[in-house]
Amino acid sequence: MEKGKRKILVVRRRELFPEAPFQGFLPAELCDYRSRTLKYSFYIEREKAEREPSLKQPIGYGVVINLNSQKIFAYLRSRKESYDEKRLRGFWSWGVGGHVEELDKEAEDPVEASLRRELREELGVEGGEELELLGYINDD
Repeated sequence: MEKGKRKILVVRRRELFPEAPFQGFLPAELCDYRSRTLKYSFYIEREKAEREPSLKQPIGYGVVINLNSQKIFAYLRSRKESYDEKRLRGFWSWGVGGHVEELDKEAEDPVEASLRRELREELGVEGGEELELLGYINDD
């Protein structure tokens, strides 16, 4: 299916941020955005979500750390014109993540399910990994 036609998880900004939204990073213990996301989320076509400023697109994003070697996974994104994410071309990334798609919705936590799917698809990581919610990033 065409990328823009795939349905992704969204939350109305006013339901996610009934108070003023934060910018940058917020530690998980300061607010439970996970519960708000699970309570108020729904799925619409990605191209519609991308054009609608009243909607937020939660994305599970994980930093991969090898505790034995004390190394953090990082990679340089492609500079090629064919690379989909134009705004990220040629930049370094410290983690893995992606949109929450409809195929993730059967899980108890679709955001976590999407992160586990991305870890499988992008890095070949198959279960057993420990996930810890450190916080939230918001960049309007």
